[in-house]
Amino acid sequence: MKNGRKLRKEISENEVVKKEIIQKTDKGGRFMEQSSYSAHISNKKSAITSKAKLAGVAKHNLRKYRSPDYSQEEVVLLYGTENLMKDVKRVYQEEFEEALKEYNAKQTREDRKIEDYFSHVSEKQQDMAVEIIFQVGDKEFWEKQKIPRNNVEYVYEDILDYLQQYLPNFVVANAVVHYDEASPHMYVVGVPVGRGFKRGLETKVSKRSVFTQENLSKVLQGELREIAESCVMKYLNMEFKEKQKGRNYDLSVIEYKVKKETEKVEELDEVLKVQCKQNEELCENQIEIE
Repeated sequence: MKNGRKLRKEISENEVVKKEIIQKTDKGGRFMEQSSYSAHISNKKSAITSKAKLAGVAKHNLRKYRSPDYSQEEVVLLYGTENLMKDVKRVYQEEFEEALKEYNAKQTREDRKIEDYFSHVSEKQQDMAVEIIFQVGDKEFWEKQKIPRNNVEYVYEDILDYLQQYLPNFVVANAVVHYDEASPHMYVVGVPVGRGFKRGLETKVSKRSVFTQENLSKVLQGELREIAESCVMKYLNMEFKEKQKGRNYDLSVIEYKVKKETEKVEELDEVLKVQCKQNEELCENQIEIE
């Protein structure tokens, strides 16, 4: 796995990329291949609502398990470290430490104080972190293309840069690009930070505050789509397919694969637990016989 690297550039307000009119042919009059863009947010069964689920995301994203179908060499770390759990905890400390101190200082009863906000949220069965999966191009598109990896990574790096600019209250903890599936795609894990609350902590984890319907439409399927479109033209020399209605946040194939891989890892964990228990029972029986 490649080491994480710093973002390639500082983004100023003047660097916002405007949508361009994309022609179907290049300057030489040749037909240009078409690409596509999609963004999917973790929810329902894929929601990160506990430490166990966050650990499952880490295993999948950073390939923290052995499988003949996947390789760590096919994973590129764009942001954060190889310890996703630690990356998310760092965000919690940086974003909520002051609010937690203020909250605890106001409490007159010790049992109302929160010692560890990360653990506190993980036990409430709410979204303690959120994952966004970005994909440029589908399986059919990438089967036809032979594009240098660096160019693909430039596309995703720019999307990541602008995601942080356009959605600053989604604080990114970790981002990786996978090349070992049907098409290259990026997993971004971050913490949604809500501010100005009257009850509880003034600043707290809040998916609802960050991923509003307006942000989903304006940012994920508006501004970031335009950025992706410009990057595809710039780095891949491709044009975009027309946006399909009813598929705003669709990445069902990848989500299905993630689900199946997670189930596979969980099954292996269960098998190991059973084997460990059986070994313990055998040892106990042997002691009794002796």
